[in-house]
Amino acid sequence: MTRTTTAVILLLAMSLAACTSPRKQVAGELRDLGLGKRSAECMAHEIDDRLRKKEMEALAKFLDGVGAVSGDRQRRPGRIAILFAGIENPVIAEAAAKAGVSCTILR
Repeated sequence: MTRTTTAVILLLAMSLAACTSPRKQVAGELRDLGLGKRSAECMAHEIDDRLRKKEMEALAKFLDGVGAVSGDRQRRPGRIAILFAGIENPVIAEAAAKAGVSCTILR
């Protein structure tokens, strides 16, 4: 493979990653933090229904930063509730808490 081909493939991959919706990013981060696929997608959907796009982007960035800063990407679902308590924006924290109850307790 030539350098040009490799560069084009890399740029396309980066472009696709940048186009991932905040909902998919949040679901992926929740899976990385220990939730099962179904629960993570449910929570991401519920949270997305409650928040504006900028807030979803902030949540995705927050969740991504948690694992990156701590280096701790171990799969521990109980840790998610503690993480959500650390969200400074009360609107985002409330949406996350409601989604957690809706997706894990009520379903």
